[in-house]
Amino acid sequence: MYRNMEENRKLDLESETNLNELLSDDKEKEHKKVKLFHGVQCRDSLFLFSKANKFRIICYKIAQNNRFENFILTLIIASSFKLVIDTYLSDSDPTVTEVSLNFDILFNSLFTLESFIKIVAYGLVVDDNSYLTDTWS
Repeated sequence: MYRNMEENRKLDLESETNLNELLSDDKEKEHKKVKLFHGVQCRDSLFLFSKANKFRIICYKIAQNNRFENFILTLIIASSFKLVIDTYLSDSDPTVTEVSLNFDILFNSLFTLESFIKIVAYGLVVDDNSYLTDTWS
């Protein structure tokens, strides 16, 4: 009987430890979610995507990625160079004009994709720090 009581006490301690581990895991997950959308006040982006939506989480991670920002800045610089080329070389050759038009389509498509990703991640306009209220966007 004494042995059963001792075993029960060990099992109680083990189950209490397991419960504490589970609770701490839940707290860590909640902390990661809070950290994930730090500074974003928009609860439902476009009234469709909640902060728990996987697509919105992916868009947020992409928008926060330094490589993505560097890629967009590179596109802005390349687009500026393309405008310089258009200004001085567009009248000279029809193939240059056609290539320039193709680059326009490419740049516009990529900038549209960037704005869509950021709108889904941050929200459009309703809340602070949303896409249209951010001065950098």
